[in-house]
This record gives sequence, C-alpha cells and structure tokens, in this order.
Amino acid sequence: MSSQDFPSLMDWILMEENQKRGVIDRENAVGLFSGATFLGISQLRDDAYHFIQNHVEEGDPAILQMYEEARDRHSSELVSLLASKLAGLFPKIYKSRQFLRMSPRELILVLSADNIVIKRWGSVQPSSFPLPQNGIK
Repeated sequence: MSSQDFPSLMDWILMEENQKRGVIDRENAVGLFSGATFLGISQLRDDAYHFIQNHVEEGDPAILQMYEEARDRHSSELVSLLASKLAGLFPKIYKSRQFLRMSPRELILVLSADNIVIKRWGSVQPSSFPLPQNGIK
C-alpha cells in the first residue's frame, strides 16, 4: 500500500458504514484492494473490487494505469478484471507498444475479449500486404 492510499484506508476504517464506499475512487481503488488483501479486511477488499467492476467503464483511459498498478502489485484477481475491460483501449495499447510489457497470459486475456473493435486494420497491422479496409470486428 502506498503512502497516498493510507489516508483513504484510515478514512474508510473510521467512517460510518453507509459512507465507506464513497472513499473509493479510480485513483485509490487498486491500492485499497491490495492493502485490504494484505491486512485481511475483506469488506474493504470487496468494496474496492466492486467499485472497479461496476464504476470503471470499458475504454476508460484510467484502466490502463489501474491495470499496470495491479500487475505491479501482483494482484492476479484485479489483473484479470481489468484486462477484460482493456479491450476498448486495444488500439492505444498497440500503438504505444504497451502490449510488449504484458505477459502472454495477460495479452491473451485482452485479446480474448469479445468487444475488441478494429476500425481500420492498417492502424494495427502496417500494410505489408493488402487487407480489406471495411471495419473488421
């Protein structure tokens, strides 16, 4: 758990039950999940997981940062969840070569998502041979 996430953890612990979920946001969800897992705080762990599952939309640019943070923290459960949400950012991941830092398992998770849309094949595969340019899905 990072020093930036610790105040959020303390806020979550000290708040009334009905206000606890308001502490979790995109910036601290992965850190709180990781800290809660380490400390054995199952309710916070579940709240952070559900926040990511329900409030972080596919294609949200924050997913990539959250994914990398979860991977760096060796949180396989969050890596799987976030990888499935990364499909909307696949063209960006490819263009920035970030897929090169993914493990084969992580890359397979992203590529196996049903909602990867490639609007123009040339944007993913440089034209070494002619391909149809009419919206491959």
